[in-house]
Amino acid sequence: MIIGSHPHVLQPVSLVVKNDGAVVPVIYSLGNLVSNQSRYYVWGVSHEDVGRTRDSAILRFKIKKVRQGDLSSTMIAELYFIPLWGYNNTLLYEKKMEKMLTIYPSPIYEEMERIEKEIERIKGIEEKAGLLKKLLTEYEMLRARLEIIKNTIGEDYIATEAVRAGK
Repeated sequence: MIIGSHPHVLQPVSLVVKNDGAVVPVIYSLGNLVSNQSRYYVWGVSHEDVGRTRDSAILRFKIKKVRQGDLSSTMIAELYFIPLWGYNNTLLYEKKMEKMLTIYPSPIYEEMERIEKEIERIKGIEEKAGLLKKLLTEYEMLRARLEIIKNTIGEDYIATEAVRAGK
C-alpha cells in the first residue's frame, strides 16, 4: 500500500497493478485531520470547493498473512475509509458568539445520527424552532460534504453501515 500526503485535500484512491500482477492500493491523500484552513467556509454561501480542506477521512485496513509452502507474503484483506468533517467555529468565535475557538475532526455518519436524534427530540416544540432550523441546515451540509467525499474517494471505499456498527 502507498499512502501519500500534503495536498491538504482528499484525493482519489487508485489500484496499481505491479509487474508481478499484485494489486497495490494507492491513497494519494487523506486530507487534513485538523486544520484551520477554510475557517470561513459557510455551506450554501461559499463555493463547495472552499470546504475541501475540511473534508478528510480515517483509513482503516487489515493485513492478512498468506503462506504457500515455505513462502509467505502479506496482503491487504480489508480497506475502507471513515469520512470526517473538520468542525471549525472561527466565524462564531470572532463574532463573540462562542467563547472558545474549537477545531476538531468529526465522523460524519456519527454526527448525522446525533443530529437526527436531536431533530426528533425537538420537532414540534415551538421554542426550539431556531435550533431545529440550525440542525436541519447542519444536517444538509454534512450530507452534501459526505457526497463530495464519496465522489472523491470512491463510494466503494466508504465504510458500510455494518462496518460502522462493528459487525
